[in-house]
Amino acid sequence: MTKILYMLTEDYLEEPVYKLAEEIGVEVILFHISRDASDEEMKAYISQWEDMGVDIILCRGSWSSRLSGMAKRAYVMPLKFSFETTIAILCGYRKENPGFFGAERRKVLLISSYKLPLNMEILDELFNAEFTNVCFRSRDVDEEMIELARGFDLVICGNKHNAAMRRLGINSYYQVISENQTLHDNFVMADILAQSRKQLQEKNDEIRNILDNSFNAVISMDREGIIRQGNGQLKRYFKRDLNDIIGKSIYEFIPSLEPGLVQKVVDTATGFYGELVEFDNRILVMNSFPVYSKGTVSGAALHFEELRQIERVEQKIKAEFYNKGLVAKYSFDDIIGQSQSMEQAKSYAREFAKHSSNVLIYGESGTGKELFAQSIHNQSSRKNGPFVAVNCGALPNNLLESELFGYVGGAFTGASKNGKKGLMELAHKGTIFLDEISEMDLMGQVRLLRVLEERVISRIGDDRVIPVDVRIVAASNKNLKKLVEEGKFRVDLYYRLNVLMLKIPPLREREGDIEILTDRFIQHFGELNKKQIEVSREAMDVMVHYPWRGNVRQLRNFCERLVIISNKRTVERGFVIQQLNDSYFEVIGSDLEQADSSGSSHTDTAKRKEEGLETGSRKEKGREPVRREQTDGEEREKRRTLLAKAGDSEEKQRLLEALNQAKGRRDVAAELMGISKTSLWRRMKKFGIEERY
Repeated sequence: MTKILYMLTEDYLEEPVYKLAEEIGVEVILFHISRDASDEEMKAYISQWEDMGVDIILCRGSWSSRLSGMAKRAYVMPLKFSFETTIAILCGYRKENPGFFGAERRKVLLISSYKLPLNMEILDELFNAEFTNVCFRSRDVDEEMIELARGFDLVICGNKHNAAMRRLGINSYYQVISENQTLHDNFVMADILAQSRKQLQEKNDEIRNILDNSFNAVISMDREGIIRQGNGQLKRYFKRDLNDIIGKSIYEFIPSLEPGLVQKVVDTATGFYGELVEFDNRILVMNSFPVYSKGTVSGAALHFEELRQIERVEQKIKAEFYNKGLVAKYSFDDIIGQSQSMEQAKSYAREFAKHSSNVLIYGESGTGKELFAQSIHNQSSRKNGPFVAVNCGALPNNLLESELFGYVGGAFTGASKNGKKGLMELAHKGTIFLDEISEMDLMGQVRLLRVLEERVISRIGDDRVIPVDVRIVAASNKNLKKLVEEGKFRVDLYYRLNVLMLKIPPLREREGDIEILTDRFIQHFGELNKKQIEVSREAMDVMVHYPWRGNVRQLRNFCERLVIISNKRTVERGFVIQQLNDSYFEVIGSDLEQADSSGSSHTDTAKRKEEGLETGSRKEKGREPVRREQTDGEEREKRRTLLAKAGDSEEKQRLLEALNQAKGRRDVAAELMGISKTSLWRRMKKFGIEERY
């Protein structure tokens, strides 16, 4: 029940007040106020009333303005007169003075503590008079009020002012009985206000509790950086209670804070994030943003946390992800290559990372499909979520379904009695990478399609649905469209997955990247094996023109082999050819087989001598060997032609077979070879194959 303290100015109102309170359903306490009470006495009274649980202090307007700053918990509410009360008083005067409101237009002054809710047109219509409402909050009649009143035919004012006016010969009037309606309206309003304040206080207490128990310290400041509010975490940093902090400058507590920083936030209406500030031998991470009041910036909020605490939380989260294997380690910076085809693939992938649509990655084995998938995840808005990788080809179909979607206890023979979360659940708010998606059976495809369409899963043996928020990145080294035509892959799933298609070029189409990758791998494995190895230019030519059907994975493994078994600082051409033959059971072209044990043919050596290009371990007298990085493009091209014939025959044969199988259709032949139509056309032109094959 609302508890109202009413400051009584007239004894005759005591009985009506109690009666009204009982009718409305509020508890009222009457206080007979003395006009001579000092401010200190009133503060003591208010403190007692608040301890009694008073919600509203209801008083005349002049008292309200005096007491409003003294109350801390209760609300000081001025007694306000309604429009109906004003009309009732005027009707009372007209009844007592029938000839006053006649043909002559009168001037009437309405004195009140607060502006009255008046409709002047209605008053004019009812009383044929000109009404003026003036506010005075003085408890006494002063000279200004008297001088103003003498210029009107009638003054309507409060009971005490009315008595003083009449003693001065001023025509004034007040009707005591009219206060009944005023008190009723104000008690009802006080009850509504008190209930609203209680509800607001409950919400404020809840917010305060949340803020006090948050990790961050939070401060609200005015334009000059004076602290207006804060949460309980401030005590942890400033070693003071909140009451001792409010009203002080933020610069007093954090001297290292940039001078004028708060004013800058206010003036520009722009916050800052992640600023590092030194404080009490600690580093704080600070964020700030402008605070608005009535549409304008009134101050700034600042929240901060100790850097060590943020690092501990981050390490804990990362440790949990790492323990579960739910982390993406690679980013786009880890993808090595500067060829046009690779730069285009990375450009597409970076754009895909900005969105949440499904991605389908196509590429031959060893091209780095998972590397792209992890990079997309780490540059997306889900980067702080889990990254779950699943090789659909490495698990039996019956096991794949239970791993993806989970199961309840006892769902099948051998199932854990406690059940198990599926990988889809573990990937919630993150990314799931489905490698070799072509190997998933049709039943698994149906369940995956439901996830894509409805964003829910059901564990095996359970009829409940679990909502999941995951981004799916699928990968395949097979032509899914062809599998659809063969009935091995669902067409609806294919188009659901194939929203953003990303094709990873094979290594043989990445011009210039083989040399870059070889250098990087040789350096990496050299450091691991504590060897300093380099590849001669002639040996690099062999590497560049070898087809690398296993793509980057094969090249990486071969570089590791070279580092491990090489007993010379410089890896020569013949050594590379020998290792390729030994590793992959194939014979390199005839003009490469003539290489001598040092790694270069007699013909090539003579030619280099003739052109002044001989390098390697031998030096010309008085001259330093030509450095590898000084080789210009024309020389590099000449050296590459030495090995061009080695793979031409085989490449042309593959091209003819693809065109025969595709019955001359270049788009189909390009798809069979895993290359673009443009690359196919260039190869046809290279080998002199007619466009209309």
